[in-house]
Amino acid sequence: MTTPIVFKCEPLMYAFLKDGKKTWDARLWDMQDERCYRLSRSRLVSAQTGQVAPVEERVTFVHRETLERMTFEYLGLELHSWAPGWGFIKLGRKLQLTPEEQLV
Repeated sequence: MTTPIVFKCEPLMYAFLKDGKKTWDARLWDMQDERCYRLSRSRLVSAQTGQVAPVEERVTFVHRETLERMTFEYLGLELHSWAPGWGFIKLGRKLQLTPEEQLV
């Protein structure tokens, strides 16, 4: 069992994620933060094409004030030279998890 990757989220950004208006999240990227390190890892999917996929499968956001939780499929990470120090977390579909699954 791995510990879930959880980020606190400001109310407005949480609302955008919840309403499907935002399919990504930007975070200051610090590889000493275990969450960033884990999201940076990937695995080889195809040796022929060199295609890789994230090791982690999901990421959770917690509303900073209400502590409501929302979990998304994790699609990968983008780092750009025009935004040094920032990581862009690409999100897939919102997952409907049981309370027990939220802890795994």
